[in-house]
Amino acid sequence: AVVSTQSAHYDRGIWRGDKGYPYLMTLLAVVLSVGAYQVVNAKWLDMIQYGDRDICYYNEHCYRPHGSYDVSVNDCASNLPFIVHGVILLLYFSLCEAYCESVGHTFYDYSIPYAFGVTLICEGFGSLLYHICPSQIIFQ
Repeated sequence: AVVSTQSAHYDRGIWRGDKGYPYLMTLLAVVLSVGAYQVVNAKWLDMIQYGDRDICYYNEHCYRPHGSYDVSVNDCASNLPFIVHGVILLLYFSLCEAYCESVGHTFYDYSIPYAFGVTLICEGFGSLLYHICPSQIIFQ
């Protein structure tokens, strides 16, 4: 029997959209974040071990360390709104999708808004990693 690719997305005649975008974004974010964290952590540890503050280009006028972890907390905290808004978008569109299913709509596709929410979370997390040890190589 031949199964069309479009019928694979149908369940009881309801088109729910292809969730490939947000899943792919999440997979790529995890893979890239692991490597980025390793580079950031290695450079930050070099700065701490050798005492060379030029390894991480901190703006010393705005630098506010916290506890024993010598990072600029105010710069890292400035990325929290990206993460929070990404989570809010994911929750909002999951509620919209649940509402569409409960009302009986036959077509809805929230895959792009889900991917946008994941992208905002990734933007906040990537910028947070950069602000742990800002330098040219980490910016790239």
